[in-house]
Amino acid sequence: MISLFYNKKNAYDWWVSVPNAKAKPPVLTWDDFVKAFRAKYVPPFYCDAKKKEFLNLRQGIMSIAEYQQKFLWLSRYAGGIIDGERDKCRRFEEGLNGYIRKSVAILQLENFSKLISSALTWKRIDKEEASRRENKFRKGSSDYGGPSKKGKFDYSKTESAQKSSYHKKNKPNF
Repeated sequence: MISLFYNKKNAYDWWVSVPNAKAKPPVLTWDDFVKAFRAKYVPPFYCDAKKKEFLNLRQGIMSIAEYQQKFLWLSRYAGGIIDGERDKCRRFEEGLNGYIRKSVAILQLENFSKLISSALTWKRIDKEEASRRENKFRKGSSDYGGPSKKGKFDYSKTESAQKSSYHKKNKPNF
């Protein structure tokens, strides 16, 4: 409990030392607060490392949602690199995997939310098409006497087995 009091006291002491914090009412903007906080508690080498990580960020094996989350988190350290919504969209597109990037970049979206929505929609449609192709392949192979689910050849689907079955059923009884 005592350490909590000291942490609050340290934070308060720091806050009153920030210019404009003593003004009544304080005229400190959020950006001013973030700059002052980072200057005090976040070392420049950390910010530089995160900026470099942002510049090298690629989707890779991440889902689009995971990539978006990491992109937004690291973009806090990308001051001067992203000057607006359009720059943000272009930078995000550059990090997308090639097949998604080609499909989304052609739209030339300048709204980040719409870009994310388009990428997620593309991914959903791609999964649906892959599922349809897989089902079509499975259905097609079982119709032609291919391997059954157990991995064995199903002879009952072959033409000769069907003919033999027909003759047994239609054999005259003497």
